[in-house]
Amino acid sequence: MPTATLSPYFLQSTSSLTQFLSGRSEVATIEHTLPTPHTPLQSHSWNRCIDPNWLFYIVSEALLTTSSYLLYALCMTDLSKKVWVYSHHALNNAAIIQAEKVFHKAFLVKSVNSYRLDGAPEYLLPPVATSLPTHPNPGILQFFHPKGICRGICYWFVHLCFKTQGKFENADEHLIALGKQFEEGAPAQAVLLQALHPCAVYDLLHLNVREDFLKIAPRGKTDEQIVAELHGLPPGMHGIYLSNHMLVYRKIDETRQYLFDPSIGTFNVRPRFLFKKALERYLNSHDRSQEICVDLYTP
Repeated sequence: MPTATLSPYFLQSTSSLTQFLSGRSEVATIEHTLPTPHTPLQSHSWNRCIDPNWLFYIVSEALLTTSSYLLYALCMTDLSKKVWVYSHHALNNAAIIQAEKVFHKAFLVKSVNSYRLDGAPEYLLPPVATSLPTHPNPGILQFFHPKGICRGICYWFVHLCFKTQGKFENADEHLIALGKQFEEGAPAQAVLLQALHPCAVYDLLHLNVREDFLKIAPRGKTDEQIVAELHGLPPGMHGIYLSNHMLVYRKIDETRQYLFDPSIGTFNVRPRFLFKKALERYLNSHDRSQEICVDLYTP
């Protein structure tokens, strides 16, 4: 799989930045990806997954996270970041094991909400001054995002989905080929998009966005009521913003509906109970004083 390399030098000109975000090689890869069969696993719930591999990743994540904090306290910043990235991979792998056992064939392809381990370590690049609107520090491009890269991953997912729309006869095959771009972590473009203000992202990716297409005040509502409102959205490409995460809801029609979770992967969620299962871990941790917002994206 081709991987772009993130470098501050592409910011020196509009043409180099446009080329970096074109996604040409990624689109070519997606269009030529052959689907692989999914092997269903034994059923489990989110809260009762006592699996040796799952336990290994949970223990590894705890040890790596502790080590990262210790290394940071010893002023070994770069090594601390590397260990932090490995800890996030371990945590994601544990969640993926659970998801496979809960969703069976509805779980199409995994995603890791962290940096790739097989490419250039973008998170070690120093901050760069830029004229582009950035988030959260205006004018400063930060490449290390310790809490995850879900927003940047979602924007890049949406962009590539529109770029490859109509290239597949089967929607499952399209979403699997698209999701494979995130199997090993965030592509370099997603790392950049995470650092930018959404308005800059929309301009660079030529996305038309209807912000706050739907707003849900969760206080006083059950999870079932919230899920019903979200699942009832009209066909389209929707970005779901919770207080601690972002997801993409791709609704083609009433029989073809998909949820992309950067921390887990891509799910077929046409039955509403599957949609609820995919969302419940985030609804449980959502700050009920904050609204759940949904944007609508069009190319």
